[in-house]
Amino acid sequence: MVRALSLLIVAIALFIIIAPFALPFQLMRKAKRRESISDYLFTIAIGIDQLGGAILYEKENWTVSSYTYYLCSESRTFACRFNKIIDFLFGEWHCRDSYYRERREDSNEFKET
Repeated sequence: MVRALSLLIVAIALFIIIAPFALPFQLMRKAKRRESISDYLFTIAIGIDQLGGAILYEKENWTVSSYTYYLCSESRTFACRFNKIIDFLFGEWHCRDSYYRERREDSNEFKET
């Protein structure tokens, strides 16, 4: 447990130290290369959402929305309430759409390797 906690603290510290420099640098780089800044920011948002999935559900490759939908489909009452809150905040069927998008993207990544 001490090792895992140490690794977590190091990872958080590195993120806090590096992110404020890396983000503006990457944004300028994307702009200079005329690459999609929107796609880049979306990727970051998904990564943070997956961090939330790891913290809430101990699942490393699931976003909060998609795993909440999965749990709700398994008839878990609390997850269904949480699903309704997320859908209220982000739009109707957000959790369901996130679940199917992630499953489709995971399936496509598996086919590519």
